[in-house]
Amino acid sequence: MTQESIKLDLQPIFVTVFSEPNILITENMNAKNLDKWNSVTHLTMIREVKLFYNIKLKELTLMKNVGDMIQIILGRNLGA
Repeated sequence: MTQESIKLDLQPIFVTVFSEPNILITENMNAKNLDKWNSVTHLTMIREVKLFYNIKLKELTLMKNVGDMIQIILGRNLGA
């Protein structure tokens, strides 16, 4: 699993959660630079990523941006 493969996995999740068909996932993406990222979409996104990768919620709450999320997923060495 690579950062790029994880981004590809996350793409449809982000498209659905943020209702942005042309969203481009970057490591720096967070609530400060994505207008539709609010408390509700944050929780929805975490839930969807948790279900997709079977990651514990506590691990994902530590993230500050998408790059952190990718590192958590890579650290788990999970396959989807």
